[in-house]
Amino acid sequence: MIFLVMALYCEAEPLIRHFDMKRTKGKTNMPLFSNEKICLIISGTGMIRSSCATAYALSKKGYSKNDSLINLGICGSVNKKSMYEIAVCSKIKNHDSGKVFYPEMLLKHDFSEGSLESFSRPVDNPEGIKADFVDMEAAGFIECAQMFLPLQNIHCLKVVSDNLEGQKLEKEYVFSLINENLNKICSYLEKANMLSRINNDVITSCDYNLIKKISSSNHFTKSMYFQLLNLARYYKIKHNNLDILNSVIDCRCKNKLQSKQLFQKIKRLLEGMEIGLQ
Repeated sequence: MIFLVMALYCEAEPLIRHFDMKRTKGKTNMPLFSNEKICLIISGTGMIRSSCATAYALSKKGYSKNDSLINLGICGSVNKKSMYEIAVCSKIKNHDSGKVFYPEMLLKHDFSEGSLESFSRPVDNPEGIKADFVDMEAAGFIECAQMFLPLQNIHCLKVVSDNLEGQKLEKEYVFSLINENLNKICSYLEKANMLSRINNDVITSCDYNLIKKISSSNHFTKSMYFQLLNLARYYKIKHNNLDILNSVIDCRCKNKLQSKQLFQKIKRLLEGMEIGLQ
């Protein structure tokens, strides 16, 4: 099953109509809509609400480790991205707590990728924000979601609605942001659902230890480690092994430049763009 967590009804309405979802009976402040394949919950705005809605939807409908869980909605762009542009969040930060989360980016797509920072209040000034995008829900969503499902089954998909200029967003405009991108969003949902059905244990404890050893021995950052883990999982799904990494087990970088160069070479190996390392 695909679980969708969305903040506003005007965001969710295009999907509710498209998939002919029906509202679950019962009194709740978080409306739940579903059909045989999709469950959508409307959380309301804010990280706490998003976290609560995620837990409620999963417990109410029941879930398996092969389900996918997606936070979908609008976001503001720090870097003046075009309105209606879709972005997949590769790094999510809770502005209040400072916690950082890294979704596992295994799904191939044609959208932008970038970091997102979740705030507990609306943001109307991009000054000082280092993330690419901002919202009010994603960090609460993913902190809860990772307690239930593997990270490769968790996604955060956003549609750019504004450039943090403080304007009020009308419901009709928010509806159009999702509706105009409906085909692209539905395609992503289908791919995410297919990916979630792949064996979630494709990366073994030995694989984890191997990637950790390569990362720590060469002073890779946490972000670099997670990128390699994601690429390694995708590579193993295709090739059923990680033997290609044997050529770098004994590498030891002495400075940042060497670390960056080795990291790029390993990326090319796992992406199938390089045959081997010297």
